[in-house]
Amino acid sequence: MSSKNILDCLFFSCIMFFYLVLSSSKPKERVPLTSYRTTGSIQDTMEEKEFYTLDDVCHFLVLEKSRIRFIEREFGAFFGFPRLSPFPTLYTRKQINILKKINQLLNRPDLSIFQIKSEFQRLCLERGKGVWVIAVTSGKGGVGKTSISVNLAVMLARHGVRTVLFDGDLGLANAHLFLGVNPKYTILDLLNRRASIEEILTEGPCGMKLIPGGSGLFQLAELKESQRNHIIDEITRLGKMTDVLVIDTSAGVSRNVLRFISLADEILTVATPNIASTLDAFGLIRIAVQQQIAGNMNLIVNRVRSRSQADQVFNKVIGCADDFLGKNVERGGYIFEDSNVEKAIQSRSPLVNLCPDSPAVLCIEEIVQRLLQKKKVWKGGKKTELFELFVPLEASFL
Repeated sequence: MSSKNILDCLFFSCIMFFYLVLSSSKPKERVPLTSYRTTGSIQDTMEEKEFYTLDDVCHFLVLEKSRIRFIEREFGAFFGFPRLSPFPTLYTRKQINILKKINQLLNRPDLSIFQIKSEFQRLCLERGKGVWVIAVTSGKGGVGKTSISVNLAVMLARHGVRTVLFDGDLGLANAHLFLGVNPKYTILDLLNRRASIEEILTEGPCGMKLIPGGSGLFQLAELKESQRNHIIDEITRLGKMTDVLVIDTSAGVSRNVLRFISLADEILTVATPNIASTLDAFGLIRIAVQQQIAGNMNLIVNRVRSRSQADQVFNKVIGCADDFLGKNVERGGYIFEDSNVEKAIQSRSPLVNLCPDSPAVLCIEEIVQRLLQKKKVWKGGKKTELFELFVPLEASFL
């Protein structure tokens, strides 16, 4: 073999050697999104690390950074973004899984952001905390809604249930007057970061607690979405010390009302035999159905003179809801007209304590017994399609 041929072979060998070295040091290509969709798990494709960067998340989920930021801004309060991480730009494996699932829900045309967030808030109150939520509401004012809310809460506490009453009639709150307490703080102090939810809790009769609303404050009458979310986020922190949360909403169908009743397992709509009150109660139920609010709907007829009068109201409202809305409305109970109610209000004492044997109190006791029976079979919230989102977070909540 000539020297020229030997040199050519050596040159070719060197080229091949460097090619092999460079090929072996080249980083392996990451698995594309379509691959882990077929295997079904992000964990199968992620390198095992404690935290992942935003670029990692965008790569794994094939999402733009703006989309990740949007999800964080709208849903972060529910899942601890970025509180699960000590650094604001790093993400845990759990968070990445949740980001993926939220994005899938946002891509569904049959679900609005309002529906998803309302469900998240309700589940935050329920999942792993055992808080049962009752909302007392009405289409028309002056039907005795607050009186019923207060006496239900006190009666539940007398039965040994750890009960918190949230005066959600923001701007015109007066539950503290019915209870005979003088709160040091109100919900306005919570919104202005002057007090925590634990600090504004006010001790009431029989060991129940009150979250006082503000009275005569225009800025509370119609809260911003972020303010409502802040209140609800703070209330979720009471989960370990509360069995039942009773929400006394304002009358009507404001955004505050719809958001608060969307959290409830049991919605108690209060009406009287008055025709305007009956029509307004049906109107509230209709709007709740249109907004796809998931709680069980109950009708309470207040200030009746006889059971037959209550039956007339039940038959009208429940029949119309079934015929025209396809909605099952349950008979929540009725309460007799009772002069002792006004006496209790004027004396700033709950009726169930002031006149425990009065006709109205006996009716309230029946309502409470019915609710306690429901609570016994309550399993901690409906297993909706969003329920699985909370499974990875069970160890991280609170």
